[in-house]
Amino acid sequence: MNTVAGIFGFLQFTLADFLDILMVALIIFLLFRLIKDSAAVNIFAALLVLFVLRVVVDALNMKMMSALMDTLLDVGIL
Repeated sequence: MNTVAGIFGFLQFTLADFLDILMVALIIFLLFRLIKDSAAVNIFAALLVLFVLRVVVDALNMKMMSALMDTLLDVGIL
């Protein structure tokens, strides 16, 4: 492992680094597997669409719609 890392003089890759990457990848994999095809994905997508809409409304300087979107997102995130 050190011979491959030796090519890049600045790279210090140890067994702890490998285990760290492996554990993070496993946690991300398990989280994706947990929320796959669940209501959480749909809720996240809806909040993402609302957030994008809020950014567009703010860019167009729509005051009433901006206030409504701010309130909706504040309650939606809670």
